[in-house]
Amino acid sequence: MLKIIRKRGVEIIVALMAFFIYSFHSGNEWNKIIHADGKGYYGYLPAFFIYHDPSFKYMDTHNIKYYGHGSYLDFTVGYNGPTIDKYFSGVAILHLPFFLTAHLIAKISGLPADGYSLIYQLFLVFGALVYFYLGLRALNRLLLYFNPNQWAALLIVFLIAIGTNLFDFVTCDPDYSHLYSFFAMNVFLLAIYRVFHFQARKYLWLAALSLGFITVLRPVNILILLSLPFLAGSFRNFLAGIKTVFRADRKLLVAFLLYCFPVFVQMGIWYWETGHIIVYSYVGERFYFGRPMIGTVLFGFSKGWFIWTPLAFVGILGYFFYLKNNKFAFWAFACFFLALTYVISCWWTTDYGLCFGAREFIEFLAFPAIGLALLFGNITSWFLKCLLGVVCVLCLMLNLLQFYQFRHHIILWSGMTAEKYWRVFGKTDKSYEGVLFKEAINYHAPDSANVPNSAISEKYINGFETPDFWGKYELRDTIHHHSGRWANYLDRERMFSATFSKKLSPTDISGDSMVQASVWANGIAPLNAQLVVTFNKNAKTIAWNYVDIVLFGRNDNKWAKYTIHANFPKPSDSADEMKIFVWDVNAKEPLYIDDFEVDIIKKNNLNGVR
Repeated sequence: MLKIIRKRGVEIIVALMAFFIYSFHSGNEWNKIIHADGKGYYGYLPAFFIYHDPSFKYMDTHNIKYYGHGSYLDFTVGYNGPTIDKYFSGVAILHLPFFLTAHLIAKISGLPADGYSLIYQLFLVFGALVYFYLGLRALNRLLLYFNPNQWAALLIVFLIAIGTNLFDFVTCDPDYSHLYSFFAMNVFLLAIYRVFHFQARKYLWLAALSLGFITVLRPVNILILLSLPFLAGSFRNFLAGIKTVFRADRKLLVAFLLYCFPVFVQMGIWYWETGHIIVYSYVGERFYFGRPMIGTVLFGFSKGWFIWTPLAFVGILGYFFYLKNNKFAFWAFACFFLALTYVISCWWTTDYGLCFGAREFIEFLAFPAIGLALLFGNITSWFLKCLLGVVCVLCLMLNLLQFYQFRHHIILWSGMTAEKYWRVFGKTDKSYEGVLFKEAINYHAPDSANVPNSAISEKYINGFETPDFWGKYELRDTIHHHSGRWANYLDRERMFSATFSKKLSPTDISGDSMVQASVWANGIAPLNAQLVVTFNKNAKTIAWNYVDIVLFGRNDNKWAKYTIHANFPKPSDSADEMKIFVWDVNAKEPLYIDDFEVDIIKKNNLNGVR
């Protein structure tokens, strides 16, 4: 048995992860695995191979069919006129074989061959598991160069897979880029290590191709090149490796072409979308290199890497062993890690979105893994080794605990503080679910009760007492209501509430106005509902804002109020319509809403209210 585990340990880990994926999604709808950012990473495939649509207009129909809203294109941006996919194409390129297989099966079997039906969702999971497996295999082989003990290497691979936030991005978000970047990064590190230490030119091609995918998955990850001196292990090896590369002659030319292949594919996609081969698609998002937040991204309670993934901190400690026997490797790693953290910390948001932990470091998990290999290899005392093992297991358990808290709304998806972290630390009881979310709900806007009447230029209220007010809506209820006799409700068949719609006037978009919307809601957990404001141009969404509706246990006497505000778009955006609605994307039980209020507020008349 032990021999089988040692030989097939990585396969066992992947099988275990497949079980976790099934367990997580068994209570949810499998046809929504492609979601959120993942729609953007994946969207190139159906857009190119099925619909031949570089502006993603086909998603208006498929969003209604699979996600519930025709114009909610949350992965597209306007770029000098055309609408383009915000995200890079690396995931789509790597997933292409699995997409084409799913498409062929759909065609042959008569299933909906639309790129989003169940067969495509399942093959996305299958493809993600394949790259997860390949990434773990590459990591396992890399670790053996730093610690030849196979059991130690396998244990570290298990810890990285289950004891870090990689676990979340395999089980819950396999459509995001981080899993694929983890694969490409580990393959590159393994190949370049062999180039430097064995002067093995045959691995140059693999290193170049994987570096190309690293570039088109997340371009900032090209910083991995700064780790080359560390991987070389010594200045002598580093120079020898560089000489090996440049003596490769034809192999070097082929390596360059292999690197360029995925890069040229990305440039071709941009040309297909816009007519330009170079595009900056993250419109309005950038790095601020003059204000690094290194302490925040490492130790901040909001998403700090060492707080949310303490195993990474333990791994980094392993590099201090190099101070004793290889100062070059220590300082090479220190310079690389500092430069990487500096750049990552300069992004416009250190939270990196509504995600579990510091997702920006997932692709670099090989480095804490190497540190763990150094720890297990250099500690000679069995007592200290056992103590290290206990610490690693505790880190793994904490990761799974925080994963549970994250997915059950006990810890915030963004905006955690030290006080909030310790208040719910270790808590799993249902009484803690949503508590922090309810406290944070209204931070977006001034409370409507505090807005002076002189600041409100227009007010709209819908108590749902009239069946066709704000358009026709069929679902009204007389049992659950906040006031009056009626309330609107959403269910599995109708994921959208009555929608407030307003044609925008020049006064609205003059820069002096903002909109505030509030709704009273009542439902049963788990919910994935939002109060959404969208601004549209020619019936296509160009900007939006939302606030999560988090309810845990219905109490008819205690409805919860949710408030949001948003600034109107600039005149140059040419928005012509605003819509406000409640959206329950994974409706299992009815969600009741009542007393829906929309206020148009003149900001100059707020008199300091915030």
